[in-house]
Amino acid sequence: MEMNTVNKPTQVMAWLGFGISAALFVLVWIVNMLVMTQLGESNNSSAGFAALYMLLILIGSILGILALVFSIVGLVTANKHGLKKLPGILGITLCCLSLISVLTPFIYAVLVEPEPVEVIVPPSEEETTEDVDVILSIGNYGDVKCYKADGSNTANMNALIKYRFSRELKTWLQTNGFSKDVSITIKADKDVDYSYVANVIDALNDLGINRFKILSDNS
Repeated sequence: MEMNTVNKPTQVMAWLGFGISAALFVLVWIVNMLVMTQLGESNNSSAGFAALYMLLILIGSILGILALVFSIVGLVTANKHGLKKLPGILGITLCCLSLISVLTPFIYAVLVEPEPVEVIVPPSEEETTEDVDVILSIGNYGDVKCYKADGSNTANMNALIKYRFSRELKTWLQTNGFSKDVSITIKADKDVDYSYVANVIDALNDLGINRFKILSDNS
């Protein structure tokens, strides 16, 4: 008598999709954290970050497609045979979260932009360099060189994210013994994006520093 054996359906596909989705999610956040921790360093170019994200998108697209296919197939199988749907649902959810997470640094950089406020800049009153304690020089990509008026103690920062710049500037000022009464000159390249200048000014206001002036650096 011939016996027909029927293979019992398993959730291998669903768990495989979940595993790939989890790996993709971790990979995305490793890249995000790497970029965000290095964002304030002026010696890191935007081109480098773009290349890193292009590589992430290339690898992530392959992993994402595989994760979605396996998770959906696993979910359909589970629904058809009355198995647990959790692995498939988790796989699809993590895959979607990974896609959103890729955009997190860019979305965050936009969302942290402060609402327009009235910025009061003290009148110049023919100040000379002798009255200046600190100089902030803003470059085209938001890179900020912070140094004393005598050119010493140079520190490289970045004004792309205001709260990060404010924290770094506060630490630098405290380390060099400056108080809220410090006199600061802001120099900006003629083609610099005004959002970087606005972030620097807002950071100074947040720190309670109101003795500053802005000079256009046309060199």
